[in-house]
Parts: sequence; C-alpha cells; structure tokens
Amino acid sequence: FAYRSLFYLIIEKCLYPLSAELHLASELWLPQMARDVLQAVAYIHRAGWVHKDIHVGNVFVSATKDPFDESRQPVVGFKVGDFGISRMEGSIRPHGSELAVWTLPPEAIDTKRYGPIDRRVDIYHAGLLFLMVMLGRILQFSEEQIHAGEPQRIAAGLDSIYAPALARALDPRASMRTPTALDFWRDIAACMQAAGRV
Repeated sequence: FAYRSLFYLIIEKCLYPLSAELHLASELWLPQMARDVLQAVAYIHRAGWVHKDIHVGNVFVSATKDPFDESRQPVVGFKVGDFGISRMEGSIRPHGSELAVWTLPPEAIDTKRYGPIDRRVDIYHAGLLFLMVMLGRILQFSEEQIHAGEPQRIAAGLDSIYAPALARALDPRASMRTPTALDFWRDIAACMQAAGRV
C-alpha cells in the first residue's frame, strides 16, 4: 500500500532467499514460483511501480502451515522483496538508471536498439530468474552476450515444456518480449496445458 509518498509491502517472515536453495531447484518448482512471483509483479505494475531488481537474492521462500491440520506438510511459497531501487514507471531515467550489473536487461545497455526501460524490465528479470531455477545455478552474462541474445538462446534450447515461454520473456527487444506478468503466466500455463500437466 502507499502512504505519504511511500510504498509499503507487508509480507510474512520468510525462511531464506531463493539463492540459498538454488542448487536444489528444478523445473518442478516453476509453476508454483511463477504463479507467486508473477502475481507479485502484476500487483507492483498495477500500482505503477517497476521493481527493477528481481533475482534469486530478492525472491524469498516461505513455508505456511495449515492452522487447521498440523499434520499436513507446509505449503511453500515465493515472495518478492527488496524494493530498494524500485521506481514509479514514469520516474525511470533512460540513462543512469540504477540496475544490478549482473542481471542487466538489454535496454539498460542500449535503449535505442532494445527499447525503453519500463515494466518489461521486470518481465526480463523474471525470465532470468526462472531460467536460473531451471538450470539450478546463478547465471551471469557479459554485455556482449546480452547483445547477442544469449539468455534467450539458452532458454529456447532448454529440454523443457517451458522453453518457449522463457525464450519469449527473454527477448532482447522489449517490444517483442512478453508484455505483462499476466501474459507471462498465460504462456507458462499454455505450456503446461500443451504437455498435459494441467
């Protein structure tokens, strides 16, 4: 919620950042994580904000017990945190915009070639996050690799039902990228449906 020009987000206590368990991650995590993370991104965007820093260190794992049935296993959820460099979408400067160097979106390198820095940065970052989960490790790309579309190429080459959805979200050209968090979720759901996992 917003109060006196500040944006507040209240979340339950989380166990640890996703980066602490990334080595255990797999494709099986993707549906739940995508639902939780993309729901959060959609909420942030509806409020007019851009997170600009979604990565494995800023997504947190929570476990919620069923208060009515203590014998059940806790339900695992994923929460987006650390809004330190978030900005209102209209306040993002094309040059000198603060972004994490190791997860630079293409438009941060060359806005003329790839498009403006806007909410689609969060879609790109979510795509990188999900790619890292699929591979179970942190990925870092040089500017040359980003220019060459290496993240998208890796995603497209995955032996996974989710490859097309991730590749679309990682398109270096912002205008060709998955436009919204809801569209990204629809792409993932369509992949699951096509594979008979729904």
